[in-house]
Amino acid sequence: MKRNSHGEGLRTDSDTADGWEAWDAIPRDGPAVFVIDTTAFDHGIVRGWWVEIGSDQAVLHAELTELLGREPEEGTWAIVDQVGIGELMAPETMTVANLSTVAEELAAEGRG
Repeated sequence: MKRNSHGEGLRTDSDTADGWEAWDAIPRDGPAVFVIDTTAFDHGIVRGWWVEIGSDQAVLHAELTELLGREPEEGTWAIVDQVGIGELMAPETMTVANLSTVAEELAAEGRG
């Protein structure tokens, strides 16, 4: 399981019969988004984790690749929750490059 800087769990794989189980806590530091695997979700499995978006594009790409088990192409993952982003509000579907741009904008504002 991934850990944030406070040692809290960031990953949740939910393969229970009803598709839900207890989710990990929202990260306390830095802007973050909760990302799910949309292919798994389409099959009734909720699989996702918090991604702190202060990372560079290569780190974001690697985290999404780990979650999905494949390349993170647009439409294969979705942002379903977010914290610390403010007025920017990341859309549900975007590319890794777009998410990286959001992170850069937040860093320029001193929030990333």
